[in-house]
Amino acid sequence: MGDESIQVAKESTRGSFFLTLGGLASTIIAAIGVFLITGLLGPDRYGVYTISFTVPSIFLTLINLGINQGLTKYSASLHAKKEGKKVATLIHHGIIFNTIIGLVFFILCFILSDLFSNLFATEFISGPEYSGYIRLASTIIFFQTLANTANAILVGFYRTEYSALSSVVSSLIKISIAPLLIVVGLGVVGALIGLVASYLVAATLGILIVEIKIYRSLDKSGVSDSFSANIKMLLKYGFPLFAATIIVGFYTQFQSIILAIFTSEREVGFFKAAQNFATFIRIISVSVATAIFPAFARLNNESKQLKSFFSFCVKYSSLVLLPVVLLLMTFSNEIVTIVYGAAYASTPSYLILITLEFLFVGMGLIVLGSFFTGIGETKVVFKTSLVNFAVFMPAALLLTQSYAVYGLMFAYLAGSFVSTAYGAFVAKRRFGAAPDWRVTARIYVASLVSLLPLFALQVALPLNIYLRICVGTFVFVLLYLTLLPVLRIVSSQELTELERAVARTKGLALIGKVFFFYERIILGWLEKKQ
Repeated sequence: MGDESIQVAKESTRGSFFLTLGGLASTIIAAIGVFLITGLLGPDRYGVYTISFTVPSIFLTLINLGINQGLTKYSASLHAKKEGKKVATLIHHGIIFNTIIGLVFFILCFILSDLFSNLFATEFISGPEYSGYIRLASTIIFFQTLANTANAILVGFYRTEYSALSSVVSSLIKISIAPLLIVVGLGVVGALIGLVASYLVAATLGILIVEIKIYRSLDKSGVSDSFSANIKMLLKYGFPLFAATIIVGFYTQFQSIILAIFTSEREVGFFKAAQNFATFIRIISVSVATAIFPAFARLNNESKQLKSFFSFCVKYSSLVLLPVVLLLMTFSNEIVTIVYGAAYASTPSYLILITLEFLFVGMGLIVLGSFFTGIGETKVVFKTSLVNFAVFMPAALLLTQSYAVYGLMFAYLAGSFVSTAYGAFVAKRRFGAAPDWRVTARIYVASLVSLLPLFALQVALPLNIYLRICVGTFVFVLLYLTLLPVLRIVSSQELTELERAVARTKGLALIGKVFFFYERIILGWLEKKQ
């Protein structure tokens, strides 16, 4: 890679590291919070609490219009071009626009709370009571809009450590306030106040960090860009992404409807339990995709660096994700048994099917969306989402009737595969960006070969379930790391470049020392053999 590619690789690696850590920490904290709130409220009141912020959540889906993705893209590209004045104006106008939109949607939800509350009213709780809860929950629309805006700007400037910090602090606020207020007798109101407080803190902290760490340092003089021109530019760029988000939202709802019609509640429970395990992989993949998005925005669309960086991202996302996916699939039965017990009989097989999608990582599953978004081809992202849904919908209707959850998952995999293949085709044909298929194939071979001893160990050594996971993981990782240089997946030059890429991130650099040390030992041994 060239110097420019090395620089964006450094920033992207650092960004992925902090976003992954922040995502994992927030998820763990949130899970603890859900456990506490569920236990304290009881099933009925917890249901009321959940329904109370359903309407505000729907409004939040409709509110972005792609503005935040535009802020990330243009913050990264304009800042890379040293156009600080334009960046400052764009950030200022973007925050103003999102503040207005957030306020309008908050007021709309607040006013219509009586209408929504009557829809949710039951024998257990009256419409007016729901109305009060929805009014309180509606304030998250305004605060979350500001928090998302700040997060988009921070990612565009590669200040992902602050984005992660904001997320973790917000989760801590919720887990601290909500249970306390429930205990003192505020019930659902207390839980909602804790939720609102977490969004308030995230918004306040995010905007303050943007102001102090980014906006103050930018030159704000002599820019004539009008408010309407900037917003028009952001909307033109971001609206296809907004449309894609709507498709994904409908996609999720359609999936739930299909499950409800053609499967039993028990099978849905097994399936949802399996989805919980896939959260870890999704955190990694979303973190990587978010971090490399501004990197692509900084590179010239016609440059060799763009193509080489695309190949670099596919290669190293495959190197990291494939082992994680295959280990999770291999130990699916053991992991489900440890967490849920033997009662969740179908969950391991569902978990395997859910994680199968991530085997498409070598085709560019994680990278393609960030690639097209970064270079401004947002219409391709929309078309890719459309292709996915067009394949999934008829397949799901047909297969779920006959094969229940398995049929739905096969339809989901078909949609994901076809849409990823379509994206890879467009990237290659229009921009000449493609994975190095020979290297990618070797990564798959190394991953699959590393699994073979695990099956032998399970037969030869019927270990305790915990030891089985630990010993198996150690053997897999050791063999996988050995095969990387043996199959010429990594070279001495690449190790040097990768070491430079992670050097700025102390935590990742510390972890990487063991990896680099071992890989150089194997490479040295191979050189002596030649």
